[in-house]
Amino acid sequence: MADSGNDLFAEDLRQLRQILEPLVQQFTLLEGMLRREQEALRRRDVETLESLSSQIAEQLTRIRAIDQLRQRVTTQLGKRLGLPPTGMTLETLDKAMGGKTGLQEIRTQLRQSIHQADAVNRENQAVFTGVLAATDSILAALQGGVSGSSASYNRLGSRRTGSRFNLLSKQL
Repeated sequence: MADSGNDLFAEDLRQLRQILEPLVQQFTLLEGMLRREQEALRRRDVETLESLSSQIAEQLTRIRAIDQLRQRVTTQLGKRLGLPPTGMTLETLDKAMGGKTGLQEIRTQLRQSIHQADAVNRENQAVFTGVLAATDSILAALQGGVSGSSASYNRLGSRRTGSRFNLLSKQL
């Protein structure tokens, strides 16, 4: 009976690693797209920006789907280990399994790839917000009015006032 329990832990761990490793790659791909977006912003290349916008939205959808799977497997493994579902992290799982799972290394890689993509996205948002402000100012001057504050847009094109880039849960 103990062997079947260990087999379940091993299978869950294998499955979790098979989810996490490609997730790192997905964030690396996202960072590349965001860097291309950054270059297109600098060149004011509207066609490329439109194309990249849809590609980035698709990539974010893929990342969210993979992350939902990661959350399910993480929760399942945590339950098997008798851990509470709230506050479940890869670090917690690694410690509960003796610290020899390799999850810490993957967690570090994942956090780095998320941080890099987030940093590029923030730069892009700042550039885009600056372009919007300049455009609003020019339009206001042309219309003889006073320029106001500009809003930013999310990946789906909707206006928003806050610009925080949150892709994943705080479980990492």
